[in-house]
This record gives sequence, C-alpha cells and structure tokens, in this order.
Amino acid sequence: RSLFSLESGRAPLLTESLDMLEAELAADLSLLRFLSGLESAAGNTERARRLEFLTENISPARRRAGREEREKSRQLSDSAVEKMRAGAYEPAEKFLSEALEQDPRNAEALMNLCSLYIMQQKKEKALEICRKVTETVYSDPAARTPGFELIASEASYESYKLLEELGRKAEAKETLRHTVEHAPASWPGLPAARKALGETGTE
Repeated sequence: RSLFSLESGRAPLLTESLDMLEAELAADLSLLRFLSGLESAAGNTERARRLEFLTENISPARRRAGREEREKSRQLSDSAVEKMRAGAYEPAEKFLSEALEQDPRNAEALMNLCSLYIMQQKKEKALEICRKVTETVYSDPAARTPGFELIASEASYESYKLLEELGRKAEAKETLRHTVEHAPASWPGLPAARKALGETGTE
C-alpha cells in the first residue's frame, strides 16, 4: 500500500503511508538503503530515488525509539540467560517474551529461546524458534554480520539435530547440508557439522 501511494503521488495517501513506514521500518533503515542501492545498480533510478526519499523521511525520533527498543530487548535477553543458568526456566521465558516484544528480530533472544525450549525438551517449539533465527538473520541485510551469522549457523545445526530426534530424516539431511554450505569458516561447530554430513552420505 505504501509503495503504491508513492507511485500514485497522491498526497493524502503518501502522508499516511510515511507514517505507516515510520512505524514499521524504523529499525530497518539499512534495508531501505540496501534496496535503494540494488535499484540504482539495476538502473532503476526512479525507484532508487523513491526508496532514498523514504530513508530520509524516517524521523529522528523514530530512529531513537528503535534504538531504545533494541537495547531494552538486549538487556531482557541477557537477564533471561542469567535465569536459565540458575535453572529458573519460567522467568527466563517471560524475559525472552518481553525481549521479543521490544524487538521481534533480536536473533540472540530468539536463539536463547530456542536453547530454553531444548533444555525443557520442547522439541517442536525449539525447532520453530531455531528456524526463525536463521530466517531472521539471512533475510535481513543489517543482520548479516559475522556475529549473527555464527548464531544463525548454530541455530541451523540445532534444527538439524532436532529434526533427527523427531524422526524427520529427509528434512534433517537437507538442513545439515544447508548448515555446512552457509556457515562461515569461523563457526566453531563447522568441523562437527561436516563430519555429520559425511556420515549421512550426502556430501
């Protein structure tokens, strides 16, 4: 809807759409810049200009709010880890739920929640969240940092092990292959993942 209003040039819709985009994209300015760069490289100068316009019109207040929410999310996730170490799983889950309310794309909080469910033997829930970790990291250019890629690799490997335990062998093999192919060389689990892949006979 927002992009349509940009195409149409209708002022009332444009104003409303910018408000919507401020709410939705305050934490994703890097994604807008990335898309603008792609459009520019492809020669779509008008689309690139419109995306750059959106980037410039996200208000500073929204940007600050986004940063504050991410910091609050990080603090809550850290508190959850302390509870997990103490074996206090229920408070840990509460902290992680609050962390993800603040920032649904917090890959560390998602990974901690995956680990929490594994500790509780909630395998289906753990699998769902582990997959969400990898989706979050690989779908967001801003999250493709070395640190987050390590987290995504760990989540992908945990997904493989969970699928094995759930008896979903074909999915497990495919997930393991994806893990090895996309993991950075610095990921500590890579040797074990490669060994497991060789043992499945899928290399």
